Amino acid sequence: YGHPDPSIVAMYLRHGATLYRTDHHGAVVIRAAPDGSFSVSTERVPAPGAVANEGATHSDGAVAGDACIDLNTAPHELLQSIVHIGPERASEIERLRPLPSLYALLRVPGIGAARLRDIRDEGLACVE
Repeated sequence: YGHPDPSIVAMYLRHGATLYRTDHHGAVVIRAAPDGSFSVSTERVPAPGAVANEGATHSDGAVAGDACIDLNTAPHELLQSIVHIGPERASEIERLRPLPSLYALLRVPGIGAARLRDIRDEGLACVE
């Protein structure tokens, strides 16, 4: 649907917010306690009729059954397969690990809303 807009996500990330998205994290459950504390848990649930991926991860960082490069596990060279990611940005991604979502790429110098949109639209990068 094109939202949230990457510029809004960038603003939240600049302020250190953690973002949870059902399209990336699955079901998101937030439990609040009377003292004001809270906990967040996520669970990926396959859509009705979908074949569940077994979640096996290859040693190269790609997830079995998906054309996905996990930003948190992929080696330096594989990260460079993603549009707009060269050696310097791959190093910065490795330094920022673990990344909570694709939107965390907005913390990488040179990646703004337009480049993030290209990366997202390419469909190759993911955070598992």
